[in-house]
Amino acid sequence: MDEFPAMCSWYENKIKTLYGAVKFNYIAMMIEEFFHFYIIPRYKELKEKYGIT
Repeated sequence: MDEFPAMCSWYENKIKTLYGAVKFNYIAMMIEEFFHFYIIPRYKELKEKYGIT
């Protein structure tokens, strides 16, 4: 679990640089005995991709 903060920092920097994210929401879920982590980028403006905003 020592790698988790470094991985989050790397991911945040990449998404900020590539897509202009300004905030990130983190979700940690436990399903049975497994943890799942989700990082959801947030933006100032709506983003459109493949005709979907």
